[in-house]
Amino acid sequence: MMRRSLSIIISVSLFFLCTGCWDAVSIEARASAVALSFDWSEGQYEVGVSVPIPYKLGSSGVGADSAQPEDGVEDQPRYVNSVQAGSLNEAIDRLSTILQRRIYFGQTVILIFSREVAERGLDPITDYIRRNEEIRIHARMVVVEGKAIEFMKNQSQFFNLAMEELRGDLENGEKIGYAFREKLGKYLMKKNTIAKGVPILNMVQYEKDEFMWEGAAVFNRDKMVYKITDPMQTSILNQIRNSLKGFSVRIPCEKGVIAYLPIGVKSEVQIDTDRPIPKIIVNVYVDGYVEEKTCPIKLQDVKNMRKVSRQIASEYEKGAYDVIQLGKQLGVDLLELQYHMRMNHPELWKKYQDVKEFQKLPVEIHYDVKVRHYGVNNV
Repeated sequence: MMRRSLSIIISVSLFFLCTGCWDAVSIEARASAVALSFDWSEGQYEVGVSVPIPYKLGSSGVGADSAQPEDGVEDQPRYVNSVQAGSLNEAIDRLSTILQRRIYFGQTVILIFSREVAERGLDPITDYIRRNEEIRIHARMVVVEGKAIEFMKNQSQFFNLAMEELRGDLENGEKIGYAFREKLGKYLMKKNTIAKGVPILNMVQYEKDEFMWEGAAVFNRDKMVYKITDPMQTSILNQIRNSLKGFSVRIPCEKGVIAYLPIGVKSEVQIDTDRPIPKIIVNVYVDGYVEEKTCPIKLQDVKNMRKVSRQIASEYEKGAYDVIQLGKQLGVDLLELQYHMRMNHPELWKKYQDVKEFQKLPVEIHYDVKVRHYGVNNV
């Protein structure tokens, strides 16, 4: 009898340890936000959300003939709406009330900010985001001209697939070397680091059913202060900050031009402390090949090859010093050289942790360019 009672007690105890699905929520009852948009309208935040409707995702075709209707959501495989509110929490609550579902952010892949919101400052928004445990740190952050909610509404009705396409385009852009590796986690780390990192977000637009990268939004802490569209400047920033390749470089030559495509980049930062005033030395090693040549110069000649390499290096170095001057005008360390001083010379960094004082230090940038020509004869 006692043995039987013990068995019952153990069985009941194990029952409480078993996992179950008592609190499960079906996918149809979930409102999983794929993207969030943030605008400023009439003195309040306008928060937009794009939520796919699972059972309707396969009910419509893709293309111009299947564009979603403007009125109603009955025939749409996604729900897009925005509300104005004094706080993000209030806006999300109002959207949840409209949807009659709690909004989940575990599937959010894109955070879209209008330029106006970015220039006002992202701190009020990121405060809410940081406190929400569902939003992934790998979510992309992009800035758009005009209203962010309109950017969402202008996509195809399969907006969740469009957002995956945009994310894929940005990842490919990183590999090519023009897009910036700025996700939510990295943005928060740079904005809150003691070394005063400089977040740079990608700016995109949607035109003729295609996503287009149109520049980089430079931030000073949480506020956007400048838009970079110059390919050389974005290349320099990616090469020195992230060791990414960047765009092609074109240099003039006799009766033509030489286009050089980088295929590999490595950057190193050294700080010379054996001086009364420390000097920062940046060495960038670039490997690439001639993508186009419309002048009669023969690259088989070693002297000509060295001359072209030096010309390309000079073009890069000129662009790098332009970036340094731009950083001084904006009051930010665009090349993020302070990171290296704090990491390798923390005591010295305490003396120059103020950006304005740090930017008074001399900086030398040297490019070592290697030119290849793959199997092209008589070049």
